Amino acid sequence: MNFFKTSSSNPKSDALKVHNSNSENNSYLESGTTIKGEVSSSGNLYFNSKLNGRLSNTGKLSIGAKAVIEGEVEGKVVHVEGEVKGMITVSDVLVLKSTAKIEGDIVTDKLIVEDGARMNGNCSMNHQSNVKSLLVEQSA
Repeated sequence: MNFFKTSSSNPKSDALKVHNSNSENNSYLESGTTIKGEVSSSGNLYFNSKLNGRLSNTGKLSIGAKAVIEGEVEGKVVHVEGEVKGMITVSDVLVLKSTAKIEGDIVTDKLIVEDGARMNGNCSMNHQSNVKSLLVEQSA
């Protein structure tokens, strides 16, 4: 079972924090959910919802085929099947599945693109330490 709460420790941020109570550390946000603001999670997150804001994850982030994200996506390992309009910053591996639609810039260490994936924007593939420093700068 997963629990969600709004973080109020930082008055500038009302981020939806995803808390996991299962031993596998997996969380799910399914279709039918629309979020405006920030979602952050540790562990693995399957996101198949609509978001206008920022999505950050320190584990594996899977963006489902029905997902529509307008804003920033940040993570360590990210798999995209849905639609992202905004910057994607990944410190390890970004996988664009055949159904992915990206409108925006990508910064990643490694990129895997399946046949059929669409991307309109710039892609910068940097050494991992450079990507990590970008993640820190953007969150500050």
